[in-house]
Amino acid sequence: MAELRAGALALVVGGHKNEVLIGRTVELVRLVAAESAVKIPGQPLFWNEAPARWLITKPGLRVTLSNKSVLLGFALIAPQHLVPIDGDDFQREDEQLKELTYG
Repeated sequence: MAELRAGALALVVGGHKNEVLIGRTVELVRLVAAESAVKIPGQPLFWNEAPARWLITKPGLRVTLSNKSVLLGFALIAPQHLVPIDGDDFQREDEQLKELTYG
């Protein structure tokens, strides 16, 4: 399976604060270290107080932060709630199937 990496797509598979995103595809922006500020142009500055989490983007997403400011199009999600989506994953499966079928 592919690893989570900036610029790639991922499927949201969990998270109690991100229930509206479960089952949806998001783009990974960058991994945000614990206890660090996150600045996105045109958005309010906010802190990642939890362990390292991925900054993701999804058009139409609206998140209310703990300080009541609103973040548009972005959110932070823990890595364990994301599954990478990579077309190469499926290509490798096809190749393995061919190897099994044709020896």
